Amino acid sequence: MIFDEVITGFRLGLSGAQGAFGVLPDITTLGKIIGGGFPIGAFGSRGDVMDLVAPAGPVYNAGTFNAHPISVVAGLATIRELEKGYPYEAANKAAERLAKGIEEAAGAAGFDVVVKYIASMFQLYFLKGDVKTPDDVRRSDERLYLKLHELALKRGVYLTPSQFEVNFTSAAHTTEVVEEALGALESAFRELKSSL
Repeated sequence: MIFDEVITGFRLGLSGAQGAFGVLPDITTLGKIIGGGFPIGAFGSRGDVMDLVAPAGPVYNAGTFNAHPISVVAGLATIRELEKGYPYEAANKAAERLAKGIEEAAGAAGFDVVVKYIASMFQLYFLKGDVKTPDDVRRSDERLYLKLHELALKRGVYLTPSQFEVNFTSAAHTTEVVEEALGALESAFRELKSSL
């Protein structure tokens, strides 16, 4: 079993999704988060699997940014900050407030919207009920989502341009920033309703 932690690695905690859900995969892949945002990637596994990778084994792995010094130093600095805990606390609190605030704003404007979130990741769906499967996502009203994306962007709030992507918060999303974003989204929902 392979866990692709390019999105969830370090975002759900230093142990990623596997730590959050208590699952130990056979192989883990990580992206540029391990380089503090600089280009780099990594994979890891048990010793018997890693022994298959050169120089011990027949599987060759090469890359322009393998162990690049700047990426590695930036990654170590990122880990040191994340180990302090406050980035997670701030980012997770911001995502939770945004998720609840978006549902409230949508409801006040007369829309059925479900916001799914975990840690600092969230996404909203124009749908009544819950979202648990890819089919649920496909049932969501993509036309309304795309129009909301456009209206939010005009107000300085960037939502992902696809319902199949996810929005992120960070430690930079202070209470003031979150409330400003929610105010803009409330306005966007009202304009969306009036345009129908």
